[in-house]
Amino acid sequence: LQNVKLQYACEAIRMRCVTIFVGCLVFFDTITLYNFSQIRLIWVIIGVFIAWLFFWKEYAPIFRKATVNVDKDVLKTQRSYAWKIMIGMQIGTIYSQIGQQFAISFLWPYDAGIWTNYMTFFTGISVFTGPIIAYLFPLFTELYKKNEQTKIKLVQKYLIRWVIIASVWIAIGWWYFSERAAVTFLTEKFRMSGILFKWTSLGMFFVIATWVQFALLAGAWLVQE
Repeated sequence: LQNVKLQYACEAIRMRCVTIFVGCLVFFDTITLYNFSQIRLIWVIIGVFIAWLFFWKEYAPIFRKATVNVDKDVLKTQRSYAWKIMIGMQIGTIYSQIGQQFAISFLWPYDAGIWTNYMTFFTGISVFTGPIIAYLFPLFTELYKKNEQTKIKLVQKYLIRWVIIASVWIAIGWWYFSERAAVTFLTEKFRMSGILFKWTSLGMFFVIATWVQFALLAGAWLVQE
């Protein structure tokens, strides 16, 4: 229903609670793969429950008064849209794991560890860029629906500036910081992870621009593109 504030409130509550509880496990040195997985699963369930409460509070009166009207043309369009998104997401999930599997199969566990820790740097970047990029889809869906061409062009103009500024900041900052971060958080033996990202950071413009462009195309319903 494109209530962006409620959507992100639910996700923020879930992720912050996961972070706090995992931090406690690390602090008390009791973390295992089992209880780490348990915490994530428990907060998914609690997150769904919180989302349901928000949903019921905001929209229950509407549903009580509403009548159901089945529009076959709309359902056909939505099905056509949905299966492409579903397949695309599954391909993305599988593709994201291929590098790790290749490292394990053809190299050694240590090399796989270097690769895994290298990928965590992208997670660090997405902590800052992710919320903005995720907001673009509902925003542009709404703007295209209302045919607000002036606002669309204005947002696109600011996005270009934001991507360029963010890319320059990342390139400069991580060129000097990534090796130190790898040694500080991952120990000396994984310095190579930092060195790899040090060079990768110079090309982050293309990575961020791709994330943004995907969100804009999705918001404009250009699924195949």
